[in-house]
Amino acid sequence: MNFLRSDNVEYLFNMVPVPILMVSRNELQIVRLNAAAVSFLRYAEDENAANLINSFFDIEHKNFKAWKQCIQNNCMDIPEYVLLLKDQQKIVKIHTASVTFKGMSHVLLSLVDITTTHNQIKKLEQLAMMDDMTGLLNRRTFRVNLEMALQKLRAEDGIFFLAFMDLDDLKKVNDTYGHLEGDWYINTFTSLLLKTLRRTDIAGRIGGDEFAVIFSQCSVSYAEQSINRLQQQLKTISASVNKPFSMGVSTGLIMVDSRMEVGVDALLHIADEAMYNKKYCQSTKKDALLARAEKFGIKNHDSFW
Repeated sequence: MNFLRSDNVEYLFNMVPVPILMVSRNELQIVRLNAAAVSFLRYAEDENAANLINSFFDIEHKNFKAWKQCIQNNCMDIPEYVLLLKDQQKIVKIHTASVTFKGMSHVLLSLVDITTTHNQIKKLEQLAMMDDMTGLLNRRTFRVNLEMALQKLRAEDGIFFLAFMDLDDLKKVNDTYGHLEGDWYINTFTSLLLKTLRRTDIAGRIGGDEFAVIFSQCSVSYAEQSINRLQQQLKTISASVNKPFSMGVSTGLIMVDSRMEVGVDALLHIADEAMYNKKYCQSTKKDALLARAEKFGIKNHDSFW
């Protein structure tokens, strides 16, 4: 921590173009600030107001309480903190140093606007989570969300539904008519999928022609109706457009509850098997599919179909 004499403060305030202000340590009341800080904070001094630094920052922001506590506890080393200006929605990095002013301990703050950088990083993080073509979650991020859903389910002893979806004959469309047509097929389906789902539903593209959806806080009839509506809408569009191929989506739906002893990969595999069974093996007995469930550790057969 840097200690500055009070006779250096005026020089800093007058010369430094970075927003700088001085506040009392205990009350965090603004004592002085330079022209850059006046402009940055849109500061208008009110003789009848205490002009606390709290009034400029979002005190509910996750870092604010820790930053305030560190200052008021007279920490020897105050790290950089990232805080939020509540009225302007600006993200600032705040640097802190101790000063003695009029014989009392104060804190000198310098503010750096990192809003643009912060937003760019957030955007890159979001892009890394998304499938480039569809804007849905990519396989890795969907798996993370599925794992979180499993953890929540086990903590709350609830249920959710997992749907595995496969676009019919997409490979044939790509091979026969080209990837532009295949991409149109994928994007048409994705558009319908997004219109079908609620905000609480989680959808991801987990392969070239494979998609998955987590239906939470709903009944089995809602999940089934959503899938049936999606299939019907895709079928209707397929019949109405002038394309040399038909479109359709095959689905498998399973209910997941807290009694299942199964991981994410096995759960996706079982949902895939349910889709495959429905698509190709309508005459297969239920016991054959349940045998596969046993193979992957699902002991509660009543929750699987």
